[in-house]
Amino acid sequence: MLRLICLLWAFAVPTFASGPDWKFSLTLENPPKYGTDFAQFSYANPAAPKGGSAKIAAIGSFDSLNPFILKGNPATGLGNTLEPLMARSLDESSVQYPLLAKKLRHPEDFSWVEFYIDERAQFANGAKVTPDHVRQSFFLLRDEGVPFYRYYYKNVAEVAVTGAQTIRFEFDEANNRELPFIMSQLPVFYTDQFAGGNFAESSLKPIIATGPYEVTKVEAGRSVTMTRRNNYWGDVVPSMRGLNHIGTLNYEYFRDPAVAFEAFKSGAYDFHAETQAKRWATGYDFPRATNGEILRDEVVLQGVKPMQSFAFNIRKEKFNNNLVRQALSRMFDFAWLNENLFYGQYKRTKSFFQGSELASQGIPEGAELELLLPFKDELPEDLFTKPYVLPGEESPKYDRRRQLRKALGELKQAGWSLQNGKLVDANNNPFTLEFLINNADFERIVAPLTRAFQDLGIDASIRVVDAAQYEKREEDFDFDMISTNFAQSTSPGNEQRDFWSSDAAKRKGSRNLIGISSPVVDALIDKIIFAETREGLIAACRALDRVLLWGNYLIPNWYSPGSRIAYDAKFGHPEPLPSHDLGFPEAWWVKN
Repeated sequence: MLRLICLLWAFAVPTFASGPDWKFSLTLENPPKYGTDFAQFSYANPAAPKGGSAKIAAIGSFDSLNPFILKGNPATGLGNTLEPLMARSLDESSVQYPLLAKKLRHPEDFSWVEFYIDERAQFANGAKVTPDHVRQSFFLLRDEGVPFYRYYYKNVAEVAVTGAQTIRFEFDEANNRELPFIMSQLPVFYTDQFAGGNFAESSLKPIIATGPYEVTKVEAGRSVTMTRRNNYWGDVVPSMRGLNHIGTLNYEYFRDPAVAFEAFKSGAYDFHAETQAKRWATGYDFPRATNGEILRDEVVLQGVKPMQSFAFNIRKEKFNNNLVRQALSRMFDFAWLNENLFYGQYKRTKSFFQGSELASQGIPEGAELELLLPFKDELPEDLFTKPYVLPGEESPKYDRRRQLRKALGELKQAGWSLQNGKLVDANNNPFTLEFLINNADFERIVAPLTRAFQDLGIDASIRVVDAAQYEKREEDFDFDMISTNFAQSTSPGNEQRDFWSSDAAKRKGSRNLIGISSPVVDALIDKIIFAETREGLIAACRALDRVLLWGNYLIPNWYSPGSRIAYDAKFGHPEPLPSHDLGFPEAWWVKN
């Protein structure tokens, strides 16, 4: 019988030549820190106690336990129940290690990748993970998930189960080094659960997956509780050993961040990532903080600082002209904000790859210049001869009157004029501008800028909406200006298409919130994706950074040198913390 089964299997699946050797890990940048014989990550602690609970804040509401679809608003923290094919290391940049997949292989031209599924991997219901679960997870995500997945996986031309434990993804293009890495991040779930075709329907029924936690209690819109699985298969895998100690994760929902922080003071939740400079400086004089029940840390993490910004929606005709965007940008007085509202805690962001070797500097030269020269007629002349300086920061000290005069001059060149104190176009239509935010606390940050816009004669206002409205309007590109950030890694790749490409500008739900549609930008994105060397990648990133900056598509904000956290003293954590991530909750534990 066994021989018959083997013969049937041989006829049931495609056959491939032996091909390249199997690999243990996957990296986009530096050689992996850990070898094939590693026992656990250096920040993991197998001796830490297991059990206890963590209460974590979430904002808004939820009505779904499916984070992959358009319908519904998914609960926070569901990633604790899910696992990808390979696990990332929190103390390295862009390196993946075995998890559901025990090993992988790909040819030198990256035209396909094959994964070997660990025979021990199993779902929370005890069912074994098979290559077909991987295949079906891929198709459900690509075909019925949020539009992001269709875009993210668009280069997958074919998926084939190639053996009892193996699955191969064939790509429609070669030499895209990031495609195998992207597939290693594929989340896998028990697809039999959706045999009835109901994957795209919002539901409060938990997805059955392989992660260390499973959803055990749900109060719709109010809280969701996840419990550590006693039969979690991954405890035997080095990438998971010594992690996920906390017995129960309880996500409590609050209307907005201000309400949440008041609840934090009274002990309603245990871990708070502080985003308000004023509160960090003055707001921790409550009893739990002063008596030692709450500890505070400012943790400096490695990696690229995100481009936090005020972004223009250039789909709107009034923002089409670079001179208009430049004029509005120079009205942002960061120095005043930092001194008066931020207690000097921030630095100004000046690159889309801030704090890394990928950031552009000075004037273009060498390999970066070679990439830019073919587009010389389509780019500003000054881009090639002058370092980029943020509008308004040409002098060490911000001079508001001088910047106002310069901005009005630029707006006049762009076809706008002041009539009876109102900025109007050639047809006497007023310049109106609505700044969309979803946090009332942020109004004090945006208000000085909108007042500066009003001084230009613009009918500027601030619109505060709830989290659900904000998400919807963001997805539909229904805004004039918005506060957003673009997080980058030290190994950029295909995600740049979602951020800046012409295709993404037309696709609702993309991260191209600005609406950038530029052949130059598209070409530089491809240079990043198909860079054959680290040096080539650096040059391409610097070129893209420079072009985006000179386009004045957004007003760069600020960054904090460290991540500010406050947490209950009951928690223990690795010393030191991982270099690229706080590792909460997976690397933390509750002390005995």
